[in-house]
Amino acid sequence: MELGGKDCAYIAKDADPKAAAEGALDGALYNAGQSCCAIERIYVQEEVYDDFLHHAEQIVKSYVLGDPLVETTNMGPLTDLNAPSTLSDRVTAACENGA
Repeated sequence: MELGGKDCAYIAKDADPKAAAEGALDGALYNAGQSCCAIERIYVQEEVYDDFLHHAEQIVKSYVLGDPLVETTNMGPLTDLNAPSTLSDRVTAACENGA
């Protein structure tokens, strides 16, 4: 599903929540989420929302941040000096809107 540059994923009620979380987070977070085609929104049907969220949380908590040249690193650095500030602003806005 593509919504004018706001790429999203849709998780239906008959989806396997664990597999859906793995796929959606891979699509959202590969290249530290810094890709023009990275998933930016994930819509999850109520029937699988709690399970999906549980698995997504476990995946994110397992990530190892660090030097991308180290094999055990899952997520490397942001692309430029302004990126941390932009990311912080987006997290703040998301939290203010119920995330």
